[in-house]
Amino acid sequence: MQFFPLRLNFFVFILFMFMIYRFANQTAADTSSFHHFLILMSKIGFGILSLILIVSLLSTIAACLYFIRHREYFHVEVLNKSNEEDVPKIEVHTFMQKIFRPLLGSIQVKYEYNTHHLSPAFSLSRENNFSFFPTMGHRSTIALPNIKEYKLDAALLSFQDLFRFFSFTFKNSIHSRFVNLPKLVDTESTLVDPKSTETDDVRTPHLRKIPGEWLEYKKYEASDDIRRIVWKAFAKNKELIVRKQEVLSPYASHINCYASFYTEKSFSQLSGDAMADAYKNYIWSFYQELCNSEYQVKLLFDQLKQGVSEKAILAEQIAQAEWQSDTSLSRIFNPQKGSVLFLHNLLPKHEIEKIISQCDKSTLVIYLELSKIFKEIDASTWWSRLFFRPQNKKNDALLSDWRRNPVRIGLQDEIKEHLAILEKSFAQVEIIKSLSEKY
Repeated sequence: MQFFPLRLNFFVFILFMFMIYRFANQTAADTSSFHHFLILMSKIGFGILSLILIVSLLSTIAACLYFIRHREYFHVEVLNKSNEEDVPKIEVHTFMQKIFRPLLGSIQVKYEYNTHHLSPAFSLSRENNFSFFPTMGHRSTIALPNIKEYKLDAALLSFQDLFRFFSFTFKNSIHSRFVNLPKLVDTESTLVDPKSTETDDVRTPHLRKIPGEWLEYKKYEASDDIRRIVWKAFAKNKELIVRKQEVLSPYASHINCYASFYTEKSFSQLSGDAMADAYKNYIWSFYQELCNSEYQVKLLFDQLKQGVSEKAILAEQIAQAEWQSDTSLSRIFNPQKGSVLFLHNLLPKHEIEKIISQCDKSTLVIYLELSKIFKEIDASTWWSRLFFRPQNKKNDALLSDWRRNPVRIGLQDEIKEHLAILEKSFAQVEIIKSLSEKY
């Protein structure tokens, strides 16, 4: 509809003109001189309105044709990104040199980002005076509220007449990219022991079994114990192979943390982004605190690109992650190497059961009730209303969106089932009670 040239005002105006035309051309006999005067004025008015409509259309078309011919004069400059406020923003300067504006009309610009999102519209104003073809522009800010990647795709330039009858829109491609990185929150993290070893430099306080040794095989040698021969493999391949012996080691060098953005639920964009923000903030903050230990820390999740280890790149990878339903956590989680496991209440019950059954007492399981952020927002809104403070429009919109979501029905019962599963597990379990940000 952004490219549909006729606005609502046009249809109202046409209806009004049609009523005048019917009145001016009625055939009913009336001897009143005042009636004839009204008919005459109606015909004059109809002519004036038709002239206004034609002038509006022609001036708008003329401005569009001039723009098509001199499209290279249109420029968009992304000036900077500000992270000083709670909601990061980018400043964009849009201007066009030697532009021709519709007669007494306006030129409006909207930005298209992340494929289908539009920024609020704003009008270009003169940047130099006393010119028939002035330079017109505008400096605007676009809010980037969520922790995600934003791609500025295009600028939509609309030529509108004075009465908003017509609006001819042109799309101009832009290629700019911004990433809002996760913020620090209070994690109340505890000490975590490593379970994975890649170097024998750091000792652990307890002996541990090197993971996966009984699942690895080698060819039989004369010095090997015949009790470790895999006879099933010999019957199939006619080759003697033995299991490697399990070893107790006092060394461990890596703390592997596993997280997942897997869910089988469907949320609206607004609610889904809010819960993803809280999840990303907590994961990143916990990872940052673990990095202060003497061990090497690895954060692994379903959308992490291979070979990513630098903190700046890792933070960007976390920010770009989205909810998905293709790769489950059980497919990436290694119970022998995983020291920390992040679970959330959007995971299905069967997935949590499957993962928890593989964890032992050396695994720290952190459970986040992401839907709790809506309760915290609701409490803050009530507090502001009590003291007659201005309401936060963003929070009001988020709460309204969440209350309309049918998925939230029965969510508390699922959370109780998750907690019951966690209570029966042998792993160390931490239930996160607050997801508020720390500024």
